Amino acid sequence: MSDPLEDILGRHSAGGANGRKGAASKSRSRSRRVDEPAFANYRVEKIDDQDAVKIGLSVPCIAQRLAELTKGWPKRVERQLFVPGDDYRPLRLESPDALFAWIGMQLGADADNGIWWARGEDKVTQAQLHAHLRQSAQCFDAIEAAPHHPALPRTYYLHPEIRGGDGRALAQLQARFRPASDVDADLIKAVFLTLFWGGPPGQRPAFLLESEPDDPQGGRGVGKSKLAQAAAFLAGGHIDARPDKDIDKLMTRLLSPAALDRRIALLDNVKTLRFSWGDLESLITGDVVSGRALYVGEGRQPNTLVWFITLNNASLSRDMAQRCVPIRLRRPDPKPSWETETWELIDRLRWSIVGDVLAELKKPAAPLKRFSRWAAWEQAVLSRVGDPAACQEAIEDRQAAIDDDSAEADLVRTAFLEDLRRRGHTPNRDAVWIPAPAAAEIVNRATGEKHPVNRAGMYLKTLTIPELRKSDRIGVRGWAWRGLDSDPNASLEELCDVRTDVFPP
Repeated sequence: MSDPLEDILGRHSAGGANGRKGAASKSRSRSRRVDEPAFANYRVEKIDDQDAVKIGLSVPCIAQRLAELTKGWPKRVERQLFVPGDDYRPLRLESPDALFAWIGMQLGADADNGIWWARGEDKVTQAQLHAHLRQSAQCFDAIEAAPHHPALPRTYYLHPEIRGGDGRALAQLQARFRPASDVDADLIKAVFLTLFWGGPPGQRPAFLLESEPDDPQGGRGVGKSKLAQAAAFLAGGHIDARPDKDIDKLMTRLLSPAALDRRIALLDNVKTLRFSWGDLESLITGDVVSGRALYVGEGRQPNTLVWFITLNNASLSRDMAQRCVPIRLRRPDPKPSWETETWELIDRLRWSIVGDVLAELKKPAAPLKRFSRWAAWEQAVLSRVGDPAACQEAIEDRQAAIDDDSAEADLVRTAFLEDLRRRGHTPNRDAVWIPAPAAAEIVNRATGEKHPVNRAGMYLKTLTIPELRKSDRIGVRGWAWRGLDSDPNASLEELCDVRTDVFPP
């Protein structure tokens, strides 16, 4: 594939997109008189013997002239103007100065300035033209640095020519990893297919990378992070995320110009014994990524992110477990050159690997006999691996194994029962109002965590404890405990202090 800007401007001789003079600019500079600028905000009229007069052009007229010069550029995502830049990266024209600097590059490297811009009450300013293009240029929802199949609607794809298609390059990449079973080999293939699947936003499961259950080193060093990083290196990079960071800051990062074409978000080496992040659950299944974008305000992007989570001895909330496809890796033989060799392979065969993936996604596949909540992904992606039915069964079994909602709820419920008894209450018969700080203390003692009050409350809401319900009073947050044998109409009594006569401190 030729340089994008050479295609746009028809430069087929020496020169190109880096400000060098091409055939079109040479022809234009030879034929243009000094009083005929290549691009201006006015036209010159001379009536009889009077001096020439500069008549201001309308904004649409100037925009049309620019479109003729550049064959339809710039374009926009929301209100952000962009053009193809070097190395198949979008060049964003965020200000009038950036726009006019780019226009000047398209007019060639002549000594004369091809942009003539006059001032006056009937003359359009550079800022007004920039604002007009931000409102009227052809609009896309996203820019992608690699293809999808099928192509996503209203998406501009900016990438080199795709090669491959015979499956050999993809097979070489898959061979770099050591799956724990044939099912896991199929699921690793599904990882690479998912990255280039153009299915509906919010329809991609997260991939939970873990070791075999009996790994002698508890899963450390089996290559979980390397699989995620290799997938990201193939697809153009990733965004790091942390469950203890502010979700609003993460959204701003996801909507930053540097991250808009990233397809992978990575939660690497999660440490908590039990992982539940309600914001992440919404991010996985939401159809848009929406939040504050720097210097723009509200930003939106179709949600085609693929989340990777690396975690040893996973224990997840039920909602999180059902959003994950667990993949198990076997401990590899130590090889110091493995990472260098793998990254060199991806760099050398990147567009052949992508071509193999697209060929797989285009192959006909028999309909599956049953589906989960990820039906679209299962039919479009999982159906194209070796044994999709076996993969579905393994996914269900593993999701059940890492779903710790019931065990965790029992643990926390027991802690509440013990605390109420220590305070002189009869837990199965009493109705007690528990302030949020006291509830957080009980939760942290049960789980061994040190959550602040608000985080402990969020976590408590994810558990199913039949006696416990959220119950805020005016200006005070708290919880209502109603014993299973209590009067449902009884008023909530205050939480008593710990009885030191029965339970010494």
